[in-house]
Amino acid sequence: MAKRQRKLTAAEKAKKKRSIATDVKAIYQRGMQLYLEKNKINEAVEWFKKAEEANCLLAPAAYYFGLLLYLEKGERSQSLEYFQKAAREGYDLAYGELGSVLYLEKAEIDEAEKWFKKAEEAGCLYAPYAYDYGMLLIEERGDIEKGNRYLDKAAEDGY
Repeated sequence: MAKRQRKLTAAEKAKKKRSIATDVKAIYQRGMQLYLEKNKINEAVEWFKKAEEANCLLAPAAYYFGLLLYLEKGERSQSLEYFQKAAREGYDLAYGELGSVLYLEKAEIDEAEKWFKKAEEAGCLYAPYAYDYGMLLIEERGDIEKGNRYLDKAAEDGY
């Protein structure tokens, strides 16, 4: 005779849900910790992939996984996928990075400009992105005056 399972109480269901959420968060945080704090690139990649497989690669982790792929692995096209995910989910640090990658790697000028503007609106058009945006404006739009303002901003910020 099979054992009957009792129904979980509301408190037990909530506790189980919190436990799962904590486990999910731990997966992507481990990848970020290995990359940012310990510079253990290959281990970090494994944890980011585990997070992705568990469908819990949240926007901050997607951004840092994209950075890892771009800066450490040279996987430019794959990094774009993660920057786009992070930006679409509203992670503002990804906006400028996405603009730069779209401009420098893909020559998608209109889309890059959209993300540079979004970074500026969010207050996170940092020096490297301001520089890239300035160059885009000068080289692609012919707007030397506006482009120079962004180049000046990048220089003022030490770039």
